Amino acid sequence: MEIKLSVNLTAKEMFNFMMKHTYSSMSGYIGLVLSACALVGFVMTVTNPAVNTAYKIVLLLTALLFTVIQPLTLYSKSKKQVKQNENINKPMEYKFTDAMIQISQGEDHVEYEWNQLIKVTSSKLCIFLYVSKYRAFIIPRRVFGDGEMEKLRDMIKKNATGAKSIIFGRIN
Repeated sequence: MEIKLSVNLTAKEMFNFMMKHTYSSMSGYIGLVLSACALVGFVMTVTNPAVNTAYKIVLLLTALLFTVIQPLTLYSKSKKQVKQNENINKPMEYKFTDAMIQISQGEDHVEYEWNQLIKVTSSKLCIFLYVSKYRAFIIPRRVFGDGEMEKLRDMIKKNATGAKSIIFGRIN
């Protein structure tokens, strides 16, 4: 069995990866909890004249930090990265076989054995194949033809036996 895909990432797909990667880690969870606590603190003190205004501003900024400011920053970075990084602008060609994953982009070519995948996760827009803690290949769901996503899922489940987790999500 063989699957060939050609991928040209959009800013939306890069942003999707950055959000998923950032907020599915322990630091992402802690940041959200910190922002939620700061929001509760702000709401509880906003009408209290005994609480210093500077303290209220710090609480409000902390509440916005991980819920508004960081996502806006990630979106800006995504747009900039897709626009300026020539490696992202060139299409990546993926070839999945039972033996390996082959990835090529222009003159460059790399091969990964299935046991090199450490994690597979997905979102509504993309499938993420991690080969290290911070390096993942982003495959948008829009590039799959009829039945290809099911075939890739089956290939991953069969061959990526070394992956710590495989969370493929819904196929449709």
